Amino acid sequence: MVKYGKCKKNNGFSIVEMMIALSIIIIVAASLVPLMVFVTTSGHSNQAKITAGNLSLSVMEKIRAMDYADIGTVNGNPSGTIPQLQENIELNGAEFDVETLISWGSAKENNEIINPVAYKNVRVIVKGINPFTNKKENLAELHSIVTRDGEEPIIANGHIRAWILDSCAQPIGEPSVHVEITSPVSQSMLTDYNGTALFGILDEGSYNVRAKVEEELMPSPKETVTDGWIKRNNVEVEDYKITDVNFHMEKKTNACHLIIKFIDKNTNSVITGSGKASLKLFLESATYTVYNKKQFTADDFEQEFLPADFSGALWPDGTYNIQITDVSGYEDYDLSINRDAFLSDKNELWNGEFEETGTTLIVTIPMKPSYFYEEQTKEDFEDNTGMEDLIATDHDTLELDHNSGVTDPDLIQEPESSSHKGNSTAAKLFDGVIKQSSRWDSDVSPNNKPQWVRCEFDTPVTLTGIRFYLSHNKNNPDTTPNHKPKDFEIRVSTDGNNWDTIYTGTFPYDQYSYVVYINPPVECKYFELYITSEHQSQNQGVRIYEIEFLQSQGRMKYGERLSLPIPLAEHESDKYLYIEWDAEVPEGTAFEIWTVVTDGKNQIPTEGYKKVGNGDIVPDIGYLENFENKYLWIKEIFTTDDQSLSPVLNWLRITEKGPVD
Repeated sequence: MVKYGKCKKNNGFSIVEMMIALSIIIIVAASLVPLMVFVTTSGHSNQAKITAGNLSLSVMEKIRAMDYADIGTVNGNPSGTIPQLQENIELNGAEFDVETLISWGSAKENNEIINPVAYKNVRVIVKGINPFTNKKENLAELHSIVTRDGEEPIIANGHIRAWILDSCAQPIGEPSVHVEITSPVSQSMLTDYNGTALFGILDEGSYNVRAKVEEELMPSPKETVTDGWIKRNNVEVEDYKITDVNFHMEKKTNACHLIIKFIDKNTNSVITGSGKASLKLFLESATYTVYNKKQFTADDFEQEFLPADFSGALWPDGTYNIQITDVSGYEDYDLSINRDAFLSDKNELWNGEFEETGTTLIVTIPMKPSYFYEEQTKEDFEDNTGMEDLIATDHDTLELDHNSGVTDPDLIQEPESSSHKGNSTAAKLFDGVIKQSSRWDSDVSPNNKPQWVRCEFDTPVTLTGIRFYLSHNKNNPDTTPNHKPKDFEIRVSTDGNNWDTIYTGTFPYDQYSYVVYINPPVECKYFELYITSEHQSQNQGVRIYEIEFLQSQGRMKYGERLSLPIPLAEHESDKYLYIEWDAEVPEGTAFEIWTVVTDGKNQIPTEGYKKVGNGDIVPDIGYLENFENKYLWIKEIFTTDDQSLSPVLNWLRITEKGPVD
């Protein structure tokens, strides 16, 4: 009998299992990489700090082994043989800089007299690359004092103590500042953590002292900086006295900044045009110019503001004054006179001061328009003028009017209405017939439900007006309110689905016809009259006899506008009048300005006009002239050779400026 034993199965890992295991190993390894980098970097950092510490200790031990009289730095005070700066010292594969400061320290003697050179302060700083930041930093620092045996004698000589003071008159301890005596001896020191550098044991006489404006600092505006140094010449030194010399600087991180915004004082609209700005600082009874008549243009603005970079880093103390000049159309501005610049709102006026160091302020300056005469709206163009073949549009512009003709009724399609009575359908409104039997009657009162009529044009039309015939008898229109529509809207569409309301008004009940002018003209393919009420609410329904459409057939070729006389008696005679405008003049069109000055205003002038260029001085208006009973007339002439185009006047103004330089 044959026995079959069980086959032993040889199990192994599948590819999927191997991929999962490999992924886990990679994830774990990746998570360990930052830790390994940190450990390695920490090791290098610790090694660098240990090396720096040993280096500083060796320098300090060398100093301690020296005789008291010899302890000092090269060209320093006290003077000696130890370098103030040793650069690029290589140790353990790294480079270090050693900065040694030896300065005098003061103490009160037994006789209660303060001796400013009683002992010597020693400070050793070792700088090197920090592996974490990859920047040069202080890696080790040691401090010590050295005294002579016995009591330090009072020195007969005098001393100079330099102070580095900030905007609050407080000493700046960091960063250290290089201070030098350049004449009659040559000595240099770094300021200590008290912001001072004491040059001791100096002979009587006159010395020149200077302090370097370090990269991290900015000088006070009252300081004169030459080649990066602030100088004090002819500093007198007397025996037994300390002469204090102050240098005024501030940390750049404590500088203040100014962001400037201009608005029109009347309209609150933002101004971002060209001009000149001056910024001055009143500090300790003196005036310092930050910049004078610095030009700015629209390109200098960021959104609505002159950015902080325009004014730069500003000294935190004192009172600033802003002066703005040469902004077209606006009077010059002086904060010290106007006193209406404001911060977050108009109730928070700016007094020209920064309350704290490191502050950034957004200051809004309201500019007063200097226009002697100005037109910039539709109402300006239409009021007080004689205007022929021109149209002032809702876009606040002035342009050539349109030649208009009545649309052919045969081009009107698909008339329909919300309701009608009998055969008085919407089609009767567009048949070109005005008589008793040709009319539209609604079946429902618009007081109960709005009523409408609608039609389509064969091709898109440009509507300049719509005439509604409310009666069939021109000589004897029905003056009773029966069946008369009252409140209405005119709607148009280009696709028959999306409608725009272009006019809202009220029909009269006692007129033969009523015309609605569309200004500016509107291009459309569909029209709708939407009636919401009737004059006599008796549920009679409303009645209209005919609707005519006025369609643009091109622009007028010539148009003229004459302003009513402008009294010059209000003009300040010590200034010149400049005329300027903004107009769009396409090729094939022209726009001109002509002016004339008359005695009195009762007769419209027909001659004597002179053509004026944009930005020119208005002619015939003399400087310091008597303008009593004098009047200025302005004629605007529009022309076109292409009746599809028109020159467009956006605004016109006359500005007082002067006197001319």
